[in-house]
Amino acid sequence: MKFLSQIFTWASTLIVARALTPDDYGLVAMAIVFTSLVEMVSDFGMGQSIVKHRDLTPRQIAQINGLCVLVGLAAWGITCAAAYPVSVFFREPDLVAVVLALGSGFFITSFRSVPLSILERDMQFRAVSLNEGINAIVLSVLMVALALSGFKYWALVIGNLVGAMLSTLLAYRVAPTPFAWPRYREIKEAIVYGGHMIGLRFCYYVTTNADAFVVGKVLGQRLLGAYSLAMTIAAIPVEKIGSLLVRVLPPVISAVQHDSAKLRRYVSAITEALSLLTMPASVGLALVATDLVPFALGDAWRPAILPLQILSISIAHRSTFVIIPSVAAIIGLSRTSMHVSALGAILLPIAFFGGTFWGIGGVAAVWLIVYPLITFPYYYVVFRRIHMSAGEYLTALWPATSCTAVMAAVVYGVLEVLPTHWPMAARLAVEILVGAVTYVAALIAFHRKRLSAMRSIYDLLRSKGQQPRA
Repeated sequence: MKFLSQIFTWASTLIVARALTPDDYGLVAMAIVFTSLVEMVSDFGMGQSIVKHRDLTPRQIAQINGLCVLVGLAAWGITCAAAYPVSVFFREPDLVAVVLALGSGFFITSFRSVPLSILERDMQFRAVSLNEGINAIVLSVLMVALALSGFKYWALVIGNLVGAMLSTLLAYRVAPTPFAWPRYREIKEAIVYGGHMIGLRFCYYVTTNADAFVVGKVLGQRLLGAYSLAMTIAAIPVEKIGSLLVRVLPPVISAVQHDSAKLRRYVSAITEALSLLTMPASVGLALVATDLVPFALGDAWRPAILPLQILSISIAHRSTFVIIPSVAAIIGLSRTSMHVSALGAILLPIAFFGGTFWGIGGVAAVWLIVYPLITFPYYYVVFRRIHMSAGEYLTALWPATSCTAVMAAVVYGVLEVLPTHWPMAARLAVEILVGAVTYVAALIAFHRKRLSAMRSIYDLLRSKGQQPRA
């Protein structure tokens, strides 16, 4: 199901992009800059509280479920009130209807927060994966149909709303949860923990949305559309694995949070496996972007080539870093993590604004140059707590890094000698085939024994509670 849903997601992204324009993507991206801010408090961090606090009673869980719905309703009201001011800020009248529509999704998804969290807490990963897979397939088909039918940016909006409704229905079918009026005294501990998570979410929001905010305000809707699609495509090779890991890791880490030796072993094994899967895909995407964008999306999207190349390389780092915040939240470093994340929330917007002097390529370069520097304190705090050395972590990254470097050198050489008059489809096929064969050959030649690391992440994503192999 995971592989099938990923194929649908990839295909729909390319088809919808060809049917829409950079202006369409830019308009929705502007709306998402605001709705993402509201989304971070739409469940008040209660989902993560359920995963963290395994001793919650059914009565407390029912009260948390009721609180989530109340907060979701409030979030919908906030978006309704803010729709017009947001459109004025970005000078886009069409934003009013888009923000109003997307805002209704908060009320819809508030009903699924607790059921999904219960599945994650109980390590029912197959059910979570099935929910996401079915949702992704239906969403992909619907968005393609709407885009090809001339719905323009509404294809993206309606698709997301239908996806939210379907995901909520599926979650409740698998894990029906009662409601109760929330009483602060009874769920105080969960609310306090959720508050810490909201602080982290706010920092994450600023970190991940400041670039779109700056591009939309300074460079305009069309370039924001190109930048937004570049970010979407750059994330394709790692999106599904990353989203599953974010869900799977908390309960796995929570089960061994007091055993530093096991924590180190899991962090090392999962990092190695994840990098072996994501690093070559991300770097490979950067290498073929010059031919991929005009072939798959059309000439109107050529401005997306440079940011796609830069963002793809930066994703190689971000895809493995996702493990660190998950570990920090579970081992009691939520407050420290919030302080470290706040550093990024302050520095990145400034850096993004400076990057606009070099266009959207300059903004993308911030992810490649500045962001890794900001994450260093995060690594330091977590590694110190679990007694893990930088050498251990770099050793886990070495197989993927070395083999990807060999692949990049070979593919770059092929790009230099491929005839420019060849059809783009033929060039792409050769580039991808050479890259894949080179990477696998290098992996077998230099790191054959480490192929077992890939099995650890496969086991983790398919299991219903078994721990990853070290």
